[in-house]
Amino acid sequence: REHLKRKLRGNWDKVPLLNAVRNPEEIEAGSLVRFRCMVQNVFNREFYIGQVQKKEAAGMLSCKFRDSLPSNAEGFPDYR
Repeated sequence: REHLKRKLRGNWDKVPLLNAVRNPEEIEAGSLVRFRCMVQNVFNREFYIGQVQKKEAAGMLSCKFRDSLPSNAEGFPDYR
């Protein structure tokens, strides 16, 4: 946290505000963005797929903080 504060000192306005972008696809995947929102309690739990298998390679891809699957995702892990 302290490292991030030092790096952004005086540069906070250079970090794109996601709410102000007309087309979110213009922001490169994995980029640092700011997002203004309201946080509230949710009564029902929300689930997401934590990881998926890679296409044509061994290993897994993280799905954390994504709205869609990575383009090189093969399929879902079997959680049965």
